[in-house]
Amino acid sequence: MIFVYSTLIIVGLALSYLWVKLVFAVFGYIHRRRNSNPYINAEKLKIKNEKDYDKYLKWMDKNGKGVPMPMLKAREELIAESKITELFR
Repeated sequence: MIFVYSTLIIVGLALSYLWVKLVFAVFGYIHRRRNSNPYINAEKLKIKNEKDYDKYLKWMDKNGKGVPMPMLKAREELIAESKITELFR
């Protein structure tokens, strides 16, 4: 009988723990989604693009025999660069 009670308590604690983890995961996802900042997302994408391009250049050095293509940039980056060059003309 003690084995049954202890098993029920352990299973109950495990289910309670999983329920709490599920609730925090759902509310955390909603919170992150609601408060997403487009500037932060754009910066993260820019950093990822630079890392991917560095990997591409290393791969070209190792395997490629051609000229590497230039880094692709987002439309926002191209607009910002054109505004900067206009300021210095």
